[in-house]
Amino acid sequence: MDVQIVPLSGALGSEVTGVDWTRPVDDAAIAAIRDVLLRTHLVYLRTRPLEPQAFVRLARYFGEPQLQLLRNMR
Repeated sequence: MDVQIVPLSGALGSEVTGVDWTRPVDDAAIAAIRDVLLRTHLVYLRTRPLEPQAFVRLARYFGEPQLQLLRNMR
């Protein structure tokens, strides 16, 4: 896997490319992405739309997903 991380600006954010999010990602790539997230506070993960299972797997690389209960939406 050829993970590429490119800063988006001098102050905030990085773009991550070269990752196939439809398949499990190796630990080294996830560690590099987590590190850049902590340093730049924002990561842009370029991907095509994901199936629900792939989306949940991706979310779990960064923590346990939580259900959002939105009530009284107006």
